[in-house]
Amino acid sequence: MANLVEEMGFDRQDHVTHAELYQRSLAAVGAAPDDLGPFEETRSLVKSMTDYCNSDESIEGLAALCLGGGGDRAGDRGTRCVGIQ
Repeated sequence: MANLVEEMGFDRQDHVTHAELYQRSLAAVGAAPDDLGPFEETRSLVKSMTDYCNSDESIEGLAALCLGGGGDRAGDRGTRCVGIQ
C-alpha cells in the first residue's frame, strides 16, 4: 500500500504522480511519448501478460500481474509474488 501511495503522489504535498514526473522528464529532454512507440519486447511482454490473464487458470493471471513487479529496494526484488503457485 505504501508503494501505491508513493506512486500516486499522495505522500507529497503537491500530489505529483510518477506518471506526471515521467511526462515532465520527457519534456525536459525534448522527447515525446509517441516518438518511438513501444519496443517489440514490450509488446511481447504485454501480450504474454494478457494471455495469462485471459487464461482459465486464475492463478496464472495473478502470477502474470507480478511480472516486472520487483520490490522498491534491491533486497526486496521479487518478494511480492513469493508463494504464488
